Amino acid sequence: MTVVFLLENASRALTTGNVPLALKIKKEVDQLPGSNQLHIQGGLSLKLDTLRILHEDGPERARVFALDRKEFFKIRVPLFHLDALAVSAWLEKTVNGVYSSETRDELKIFDELGAVGKRALLQAQGFLD
Repeated sequence: MTVVFLLENASRALTTGNVPLALKIKKEVDQLPGSNQLHIQGGLSLKLDTLRILHEDGPERARVFALDRKEFFKIRVPLFHLDALAVSAWLEKTVNGVYSSETRDELKIFDELGAVGKRALLQAQGFLD
């Protein structure tokens, strides 16, 4: 229960633009024994891990990580795949200034699935326009 509580607080921190607090909370969760966040909040863990990697190791390492997670979740957990897609798109736009045509096409899945709430959360967290 502690892991879920902390991760939900990290999500709120992201939504309010407080990335340092979100990363601090994620670090606390990572230090808890037996906290397997991939099963609990895989999409949020992906977002926070990507932000951490971006800050610590740079955009290329973050991009590789996000793309790997996007492929991992695509066939395993479609809901988390949407998070990975948004994070990958955000990194692409952050680094290149625009989405590629392939990314724009991939982002249409939010409309195709009717994932209005998921899109709204990702927009509030700064990962989608």
